[in-house]
Amino acid sequence: MEAGSSSVGGNPTRAARLARIEEVRRGLVGTVDGLGHGLDEGIVEAVVVINTVGFPTRQSCEGHAGHGLPYPWIDVQAGGQPRYRFDSERRHWEAAYAEVAASVGTEDRRGMHSHHWEDLEAAVERQQSGDPAPRNEKGLPEWEAWWKKQKELEAKFESVLGAFLSGEGAKLAVKDLEVRSVEYFPMVRVAGFRVGEGAVLDLHGDEEEKFLKEISQDEASLARRREALYMFVEWLREKYLAGEDFVAVE
Repeated sequence: MEAGSSSVGGNPTRAARLARIEEVRRGLVGTVDGLGHGLDEGIVEAVVVINTVGFPTRQSCEGHAGHGLPYPWIDVQAGGQPRYRFDSERRHWEAAYAEVAASVGTEDRRGMHSHHWEDLEAAVERQQSGDPAPRNEKGLPEWEAWWKKQKELEAKFESVLGAFLSGEGAKLAVKDLEVRSVEYFPMVRVAGFRVGEGAVLDLHGDEEEKFLKEISQDEASLARRREALYMFVEWLREKYLAGEDFVAVE
């Protein structure tokens, strides 16, 4: 008999929530990103649990020693993100899509491929040069509404992770979890490393490259960071199965 199976039978909430975890798993396993890559085997369970409790994810990686990022990471992002933040951005990109589509003989962006990306970027630059964005341009209403939802999601996730780190997570000899705010791609990143006490890392370009050179990238360090992430995920899973609600699932 599986450990804990008797409690499942006697706890309708736990049974229903276990079923919900499996439902989310079925929906996620086998999905691919824009490059055709599926979920890494070493990150599947974390992605499933985080989605189940109400934090939608955008992308993830189990981490790699020697190449890529030397820690597992999961990007959490509110659903329904509008395509454009600013009206000028919408104008520039729509005009660029039309220009490149015409040059390759297709009616719209669906006929384009990844090798057209450089042409698109060049077309956008031409649009920006001829039609500069207004200074202090305000975001589109739909973006502002979504951004508010995203920041609320981020704050909630930070609160949940903080609760773990002050409780079960305090047992970690080295705390290897943090919430990273990635401003240029609006999302909250749960990363397999942590900088300082309660720090939120927000690095760009050269700063990020410098940081990656300073942290350990060996297999043992990666394994430790994965273990820290899964300690958090297991804590989250048990809280959820016990009936705790973290966010309202839309």
